[in-house]
Amino acid sequence: MKRNGLGVAEAEARISSQLPLDEKRKWATHVIDNCGDRESTRRQVLRLHAQLEDSLHFLWARLAVGTAVAGLGGLVFLLIRHFIS
Repeated sequence: MKRNGLGVAEAEARISSQLPLDEKRKWATHVIDNCGDRESTRRQVLRLHAQLEDSLHFLWARLAVGTAVAGLGGLVFLLIRHFIS
C-alpha cells in the first residue's frame, strides 16, 4: 500500500481481482513455494536453476543474452571505427 500509494479499499480491490493461487499454479511452468523459511526457498531456487540450466527451456535465454552481447559488441566496434576514421 505504501509503495503504490494505495488506500485500504484500493489494495483489497487489487488483491481480490487476482486469480486464486490454485488457478495460478495450474498455469505455472514452475512454482517456488516461499511460505517456509529462507533456506527452504533458497534450495528450491537452486534446484530449479539447475534443472533449467540442464534443459532446453533455458536455451532461449542463453541465445538471447549471447545475441544481445554480440550485437552490442558489434555496435561499439562500428561506433569506434566511425569516430576514429
